[in-house]
Amino acid sequence: MTRRIIGYAERRESTDELPSGSALVLREIFLHGEIAGVSPRTGQTITRELLTQRLVLSNSPKGPLRLGFPSDAAASYFPNLYPAGAE
Repeated sequence: MTRRIIGYAERRESTDELPSGSALVLREIFLHGEIAGVSPRTGQTITRELLTQRLVLSNSPKGPLRLGFPSDAAASYFPNLYPAGAE
């Protein structure tokens, strides 16, 4: 699962759909359940985009981040879970 999450984020980073460093943040959230206290400038840029795309979730603007499972990531996160074309 970790490889799938990282692979998905790295593919999106390579096409500039996600900021650089997103894969690392998603990996840490997946492994630790949530993270808090991300570094200011880079952390804010990455966090804002991950929240916008629902790849991470938070109960408050400065609250801990936890992994989100948006539908557009389902095929990468859970391959073969749905029949082809059911995305």
